[in-house]
Amino acid sequence: MWRDFYALTGGNNKGSQPPRILEDALAIREFQGEEDQIMLLAGGLLPDQAKIVLWRLEERHVSPKLLAAQGDAVGVANKALEQAESTGGQLRKALFVLCSAWMQNGGERSPAAKDVSALLHSTQAMAHYWAALEPAFWELVDQLGQGKDGHQALEDWRTTLREVVLRRGWDQAKSSLGDDGRALAAAGRSDKVLGKVFKVIAS
Repeated sequence: MWRDFYALTGGNNKGSQPPRILEDALAIREFQGEEDQIMLLAGGLLPDQAKIVLWRLEERHVSPKLLAAQGDAVGVANKALEQAESTGGQLRKALFVLCSAWMQNGGERSPAAKDVSALLHSTQAMAHYWAALEPAFWELVDQLGQGKDGHQALEDWRTTLREVVLRRGWDQAKSSLGDDGRALAAAGRSDKVLGKVFKVIAS
């Protein structure tokens, strides 16, 4: 649910609004003078014709302040999500360079892009990146709902992004490739691209 948080708040676009059912729930809370968190229940499934391959049900409790897009709290939450997406995109490019260097193994011929992508996927580095960020994002949402300063919240989020990129993304991929000379050489030839990821976080 967290990567679709825009759908709950209407996003940052001018004139955008939360879903009508949330607006009605918020209006009732406001009328009753209640500020308790609103429970959200979302479900999804992956079908294969008449067969269900995968299904998921997720429950979250979110502050009405965020869902009503009051103050800058919702803007901060959406900004954090944007940073996670842009950082993830740049991290994937960096991991592609790392995996390509490992496959090339010092040779002149570049490996096929599909083979590099397959190796990158096998490291599960991007899966670890997104999985590590989910609880951190909901913690950010909870803190914003409790009135945490937006500027400080984003600074803390950037710190989290740096740690996750390094430990759960980059280091995960390097560990998956091994610790022999070939893997160490590939990491040495690719470390500089990691700086571009950190620049995206800082922007």
